[in-house]
Amino acid sequence: MADKGSRKFSPRYRRQKEADEAESWRSPLGRDSERSYSPKTKRAHGRPSESEGSRRAKASLAYSSPEGRAFGQSPSHRDRLQRGSPADRRNWRERQRDGQKHDKLGSVQSWREKSRIVRIESCLTKKDVLQLCSEAEGTDWDLKESSVSLKFRCDRCKVYCDDVSPALGHIRERTHRKKAKELQKLTLLLNIPPPGRAQCLSLSSALEGVVAEVGLNAQDLKQRQSILALVEEVLRPVLPDCQFRLYGSSCTQFGFKDSDVNIDVKFPSHFQHPDVLLVAQEHLSKSALFVSVEGDFHRRMPVVVCKEKSSGLICKVSAGNESACLTTAYLSELANLEPQLVPLVVCFRYWAKICCVDQMDEGGLPSYCFALMVISFLQRCKEPVLPSYLESVGLPLSKLKSFSLTGVEKGHVLWVYDQTSSDSSQDKVKKGKCPLVFKVRSPSVLLGKLWIELLRYYSLEFQIPEKVISVRTNGDLWRDLKDWPKKRIAIEDPFAVQRNVARMLNSQMMFEYLVHCLKTTYKYFASPSKSTAGKLSSSSQSGRSVRAANHVDSVKRSPKVDLKRSRVRSSPQSAEELEDSDCVIELEPDEEEDAESDLETEGEDEEDEDIELDRSGCDHSGDEIFPFEREMSDDGGSDAGDPEEAASLLNKPKAELTKSESPQTAPEGFQFVFSKRFFSNGKPPVLICSLCKSDGHLKQDCPEDFKRVELEPLPLMTLDFLQILNEVCEQCYCDFAPDDVEVKVREHILQDFETFLRCQVPGAKLVLFGSSKNGFGFKQSDLDICMTLEGQDTAEGLDSMAVIESLAKALRKHHSLRNILPITTAKVPIVKFYHTKTGLEGDISLYNTLALHNTQLLASYAAIDARVKILCYVMKVFAKVCDIGDASRGSLSSYAYTLMVLYFLQQRSPPVIPVLQEMYVGEKKPVVLVDGWDVHFFSDLKNLHKYWPGYKKNKESVGQLWFGLLQFYTETFDFKETVVCIRRKEPLTTFKKQWTSKHLAIEDPFDLSHNLGAGLSRRMASFIMKAFINARRVFGSPVRDFPPEYPNKMEYFFDPEVLTEGKLAPNDRCCRICGKIGHFMKDCPMRKRQRRDTDGRDVNRADGRGMTDAGRWRQREEKCCYLCGSSTHIKKDCLLAKSLESSPNTHQRSPASDRDRVDSPQQDRRKKPKAKRMILGPEADAVGRE
Repeated sequence: MADKGSRKFSPRYRRQKEADEAESWRSPLGRDSERSYSPKTKRAHGRPSESEGSRRAKASLAYSSPEGRAFGQSPSHRDRLQRGSPADRRNWRERQRDGQKHDKLGSVQSWREKSRIVRIESCLTKKDVLQLCSEAEGTDWDLKESSVSLKFRCDRCKVYCDDVSPALGHIRERTHRKKAKELQKLTLLLNIPPPGRAQCLSLSSALEGVVAEVGLNAQDLKQRQSILALVEEVLRPVLPDCQFRLYGSSCTQFGFKDSDVNIDVKFPSHFQHPDVLLVAQEHLSKSALFVSVEGDFHRRMPVVVCKEKSSGLICKVSAGNESACLTTAYLSELANLEPQLVPLVVCFRYWAKICCVDQMDEGGLPSYCFALMVISFLQRCKEPVLPSYLESVGLPLSKLKSFSLTGVEKGHVLWVYDQTSSDSSQDKVKKGKCPLVFKVRSPSVLLGKLWIELLRYYSLEFQIPEKVISVRTNGDLWRDLKDWPKKRIAIEDPFAVQRNVARMLNSQMMFEYLVHCLKTTYKYFASPSKSTAGKLSSSSQSGRSVRAANHVDSVKRSPKVDLKRSRVRSSPQSAEELEDSDCVIELEPDEEEDAESDLETEGEDEEDEDIELDRSGCDHSGDEIFPFEREMSDDGGSDAGDPEEAASLLNKPKAELTKSESPQTAPEGFQFVFSKRFFSNGKPPVLICSLCKSDGHLKQDCPEDFKRVELEPLPLMTLDFLQILNEVCEQCYCDFAPDDVEVKVREHILQDFETFLRCQVPGAKLVLFGSSKNGFGFKQSDLDICMTLEGQDTAEGLDSMAVIESLAKALRKHHSLRNILPITTAKVPIVKFYHTKTGLEGDISLYNTLALHNTQLLASYAAIDARVKILCYVMKVFAKVCDIGDASRGSLSSYAYTLMVLYFLQQRSPPVIPVLQEMYVGEKKPVVLVDGWDVHFFSDLKNLHKYWPGYKKNKESVGQLWFGLLQFYTETFDFKETVVCIRRKEPLTTFKKQWTSKHLAIEDPFDLSHNLGAGLSRRMASFIMKAFINARRVFGSPVRDFPPEYPNKMEYFFDPEVLTEGKLAPNDRCCRICGKIGHFMKDCPMRKRQRRDTDGRDVNRADGRGMTDAGRWRQREEKCCYLCGSSTHIKKDCLLAKSLESSPNTHQRSPASDRDRVDSPQQDRRKKPKAKRMILGPEADAVGRE
């Protein structure tokens, strides 16, 4: 024994031991799995004895809570472990010779120093620290002996303290207390012993009772088949070639008696998906068999919702939902073969329904996710109940990517193994089938035991944040292998393996609530109360409910886990501040500590101290660790009661209990109640908005939904104010429309380019299009030029990229052009340039013939009525002032706003302009195809009065029309349901276009697949619509006199401080360097150009020549506004800068002050300082400063 003891302290032994520890990371359990302390080792290290459950708790706390994980490592985690310094990895054995090694905290300490370290990760009070110090020293220890060289460390918080004072300060920190309580709670959960047979029998009986009460029986399934027959009877005459089929819980038997009836329509290829559902909605609404028929077309899978009149069941009719039908066939076949599956899934779904985590619209999981979770557990439990398919085929986990399931056939699942990446001479694709259940059935496991193991598996054992729940394999499928983010929960669709069916749970708070309910439910069922004759006795001395002792009493008396009574203050204020406890309820008050301790920990105790573990080994025979009633919690709801409430609940007559709270009592006396208060511990569910992803409200109550904004009533419009609006609109046109000189200059530039290019590119022909020719261009607007080649009508057979590159090379020789930039990766390849003599920017595209016809259409609308031009200019000025008119920065283009004006004028009663694309001469409408799209429109404007009955019938002034436009898009037009479409008079729905996922839908009149609002984010769409709402209030509130702070009417009406409420346009989709969309910051061309210029200057400087004249010229040309990215001006002339200068404290205003400003704009205008006036000037094409 002496030799063995001395050998432990020899250098050779230390080196070998530490080398083994250094290699222990390769173990699946990491270093924690190697820790086994003998009594001597524990005393040497100065730590109290730890149970196996306690050590497992420390190892598994990381992944059992949403913060991390410990058992096993994902591939990326193992990579991080190997990314240390190469020198450290090479010389780790040499470092052991010094008798030292690196600690978790990065410190280098000898074994003698480690023997003086006290680990405080589980300490909550000063008494706990003092007790650990006494055990380390072997004698009583107090604060006066702080000079003793004891060190303190907390592995959970990665904190190392040299003295007791900072250690006491650390344990009072809220983060430490939270982690310490989690460790204690998890220790208690891991120490729960396996359930006994009597408990499993009782629980099995309770679960079977729940299934019989809420589950589907044969009669329910027959009723649902009859509803399918009714739907088919109504829709078969109008959809003769379609097949009607049930899917979902009506086939799998996993649903409830009131679950929806899901019906899918399988339609042939000559049908369109929207047409099928629209026809179904129309005829179901006409049928007397169904009521409350409506279309829910704005979800991922659109459905028609109705109610069957006789049964009252909700029916949802979808079309072409092949994936759901395939999954239903798989689950249904499996349910018929495995008798334990249906009750487990029904109970698990009922648990989710009680805990409110099964509603997708509220941030929960889809219902069939719980079935996949149960199947995955049954494949991985200690004695597998179901086989895993990858292992049944005999393939390793590394081949999972090439292994997929394709269908179900007579008790087997069909699979395909694609070997396209393999170089073997065998067949590239293998197909086969494997059984859904084991051929040789193992002895049946009690349902109650499987239920407890299921809860324990997902609450303690499975690493939810790191792994993927998959039914294809029982191996560890890490998220790294699927390249999925490590957030919340991931469940793989068995037939669409790239889809995470749990992606709807996108809130961390909801995920934490789900994990909390899993742990609480496991605690409830694994350690139930046992009562004689189903009643609870009350203690006459304490007045508190006393239950029969359970396994927790033995745990408390065991030396493995030391418990301390909880100290709970009786004041309501402190009760509200207590944190949630998943394992322990309030017990009798502990004796008070000394005054010094109370003063030091008073604040933290009032907030956090709901659980404290006592290491004194006292017998708490009257207390219960895992109660039924709600525990004291910060997040606790008001629906849970005190212990007397729980006792009264269990003592109620059965007739007085609701169905969900009826206790299931077995002869042995175990009671199980499916109630929310026992599953969530009184913690209320988290409300998550699926629109803005915030918590505290649902989508229908989202404050950021502009469709829910209540418009304030406007005062009566006066004739004088209408006249002012007319003058403002006409002033916009006069100030911003290009004059005849600029139009001639643009034509001259075009001719100069064409003459120059014909020398470089024979047969080149240039044509102006866009704002230069459609009648809606601003002064200094860009030049849009289309190039074609003589003798060739289309770009067919041309290498567009090569032509664009050669065109850019030719333009670089032109003496008036700079900043030549070919963009060959765009949908339409272009060459951008800058004309130095006029300061105009422009681009040349190749065979953009569709845009040429588009320009002609807009020019025709502008020529019909002069008010069209004026309104389009007012709209474009409004968009520029509000900074919502640049598609490259995530908003709408000026072209989109022009289409909005034209659509409004077409829908006006009487209309101002006709729908030219619906007009034609003759009996048959002609078709003119360009790039596969019909570009025909009526162009004989001289004879328009002959073919359009509404010619010149609208006599409204331009001011009336502008105000009517603002009212139309804020009060009448529904952007959610309707598309802005100028090619037809009848409304076009977003569902018909299948653009239901977009916030604003604006259809191109020729390219019908192009939605000009597709690039809008939710925040930008809301910002645009709020600007329209504010403009409606400004232009619709007559005033007699304008505030003196405004120099003119233009400044009054186009004040960005009022129109945008002093806020900047969202830039959530923009590059942080150039402010444009379409790329990330690391790929920004401006960043690359700056690097290239810097490298060039460095080379010149190294050569001693300095910057050349050409370099200086190029640098001067490439100057641009770093706020908006435009090269036409610099920051001091930028609209964005002037908006900021006019409101220097905008970012400091409170929301309340913003609301006040919106409510009373005139009062706010009078408060504006005179020195910060703004003048609308045409020279800058924006807002200028006086």
